[in-house]
Amino acid sequence: MDHKYQNNRKNSMIQKIGTFAVEKGFYIVLALCAVAIGVSGYVLFFTGNGEDTQPGTDTPVAIVDNPTVGEEDIPTLPQIKVELTEPTTVDDAPTVPSRPAVTEPPRTQAAPAVEVGKTQSAAPKFAKPTDGKVQRAFSGDTLVYDDTMADWRVHGGTDFVCTEGAKVYAVADGTVTKVFYDEMLGNCVRIKHDGGYESTYCGLVKNATMKEGMSVRRGDVIGGGGGGIIAESAQEMHIHVVLTKDGKAVDLMALVK
Repeated sequence: MDHKYQNNRKNSMIQKIGTFAVEKGFYIVLALCAVAIGVSGYVLFFTGNGEDTQPGTDTPVAIVDNPTVGEEDIPTLPQIKVELTEPTTVDDAPTVPSRPAVTEPPRTQAAPAVEVGKTQSAAPKFAKPTDGKVQRAFSGDTLVYDDTMADWRVHGGTDFVCTEGAKVYAVADGTVTKVFYDEMLGNCVRIKHDGGYESTYCGLVKNATMKEGMSVRRGDVIGGGGGGIIAESAQEMHIHVVLTKDGKAVDLMALVK
């Protein structure tokens, strides 16, 4: 009877141990999971160096085995894989050297050629030669009717109304190059200006005060008007002024400012 009692007591203890293992197994599993998570966090923190990483394909894997409790009916802890990766940065990527931009040099307009020994002077400022109005304008290449010659011809100068003895002024700064008399144009004075310009004043009264080589300024009196012009005798009293640029007649009034 004592042997039977001992067997029953032994079986009772085994049942209590099994019951305890079954009831407490769930908590043991939870404790093991917490330990596994702590281990993985420790590995990630001390191996990642605080940098962003990208998972590789051939990196080592740490495997934490699931220990058994001792009974087959206790749930097993799933395997937790912790991947150890090496940090990669953008600097590891190969860089492609950039091609320097090629800019076309600015095009410059060639300056006009200047002959050796000659300097290019600025164009002078021009003014009217008299206080009178324009009687007959410069025509350029256009034919106009000439009352004196009774035909059509170009008018290569500008006529200004004046009274006899009215003051005639130099149209720009320059040097007197010629004082002469012409049968068709009367008494004349020619002045050379900068920039290739030259002015000729026709129909002046005889005046011996202008001499060749004299320097004049714009507005200086060079003579008196009203001496008569045979080639334009059909017109009222006036002076005829011709302005040329490099030997070609140009419109004086187009340059007066």
